[in-house]
Amino acid sequence: MSLPWQFANVLDKMIRYDYRQRYQRVTEVLQALELANSQSTQTYNVSRHPLTPSPIPTQPPATVTLPPQNSPSEAQTNLADVDLFVSQVDVAKDNTGIANPTNKFRWLIGIGTGIAAALAVTAGMNYVPKQNSLLPLVRTANISWNRLETISLVNTLAGSSKNLYSVAISSDSTLLASGGDGNSIELWNLQTGQLLRTLKGHSDAVYAVAFSSDGQKIASGSGDGTIKVWSLPTGNLLQTLKSTSENRVFSIAFSLDGQTLASANKDKTIKVWNLGTGQMKNTLKGHSDFVLSVAISQDGKTLVSSSSDKTIKVWNLSAGTLLSSISDPTGDAIPAVSISPDGKILASSSIYDKINLWNLRELQNGCNGAQACRPKYSISAHKNYVNSVAFSPDGQTLASGSRDKTIKLWNPQTGKLKSTISNLNGDVNSVAFSPDGKILVSNDGEGKIKVWRSP
Repeated sequence: MSLPWQFANVLDKMIRYDYRQRYQRVTEVLQALELANSQSTQTYNVSRHPLTPSPIPTQPPATVTLPPQNSPSEAQTNLADVDLFVSQVDVAKDNTGIANPTNKFRWLIGIGTGIAAALAVTAGMNYVPKQNSLLPLVRTANISWNRLETISLVNTLAGSSKNLYSVAISSDSTLLASGGDGNSIELWNLQTGQLLRTLKGHSDAVYAVAFSSDGQKIASGSGDGTIKVWSLPTGNLLQTLKSTSENRVFSIAFSLDGQTLASANKDKTIKVWNLGTGQMKNTLKGHSDFVLSVAISQDGKTLVSSSSDKTIKVWNLSAGTLLSSISDPTGDAIPAVSISPDGKILASSSIYDKINLWNLRELQNGCNGAQACRPKYSISAHKNYVNSVAFSPDGQTLASGSRDKTIKLWNPQTGKLKSTISNLNGDVNSVAFSPDGKILVSNDGEGKIKVWRSP
């Protein structure tokens, strides 16, 4: 018996990566099941899965390739061009037997009982002390990006900006934000590709966008020297954080509790803001050129910055003290850094072709000794400037986007290439994974956002 998509959606929410996005009470599950059953009592001749986007007309196909057969990360089979979405859903109840009232009741009660037990178990498993209650639990099972399964382009979005610089996905994996030279932030329904809202207020390009983990706020950093914090439910402007009018903001990062925001700035500093008060908590100095990127570890203790001065600096976020400073091995500017979800690996990119993977624990301990100050892996990753790096939520995949018009997926534990998405139309300026791990988004210098999915 195939499960109707209405029920599949309920089950999908039950096993969300972030436990805060799951049902919190058994009654919520039972109500959702009853609603799903009422919706699925209709019979359709042809029905499109709700997550399936409209067909994309006449665009050249992107290709997904694996490393050559003599590569250490050799795969046994090639990726097939498989449609990831079900285009027809058969919900005729005479085939499933659910329409019968007795069967329906037994089916719902059976699932409800199982859910009650599951929620009881997961509640115990997911309990953490109050001070750590905002930390997501890292799932140990590999998700599909790690099994070299087919990656499909499911949507291409075009906004008002000619050049896009940043993309981000909300904590519940339903919203996509983009920023570019249109001086605004555009919010999209990630599932349907519909433009929901445009946030206006900046007077220069938006170089960075980021969502808070509680799903209530979105922040934007701009060439106008300001950071704006917006209410996600209403679209209202909540705060404008400003240092100087000439101080461009290239990158921003929220702490997991949503109370702290860090920014990378043209004036060679990192600004740390208290969002509760709107006041600047600290200004971190030490770089000798533009600060291009910042990242905050999930435990909120460590901030990493990278700069045009060809260095990476690791900071104690609360104290504002410098823990270590390292130079790019090839002497290149460093446009992007990303910290793995478990806080063990730091990924950095270079303006030429390199990705470097570092042991963050060693850097937090002061980078003592020559070996500790070297990357664990230094990869000739692309044929041009590597603009962006991002970890998947389980930490098992690293995505990189480049001016060579490709996205590459890596195993950060080994530094080996897993797959390559090529035939893209323009430079890949930014990449981001959805928190549920199912979606990868990228943007380019031609105003396009591409949405990729892996089963």
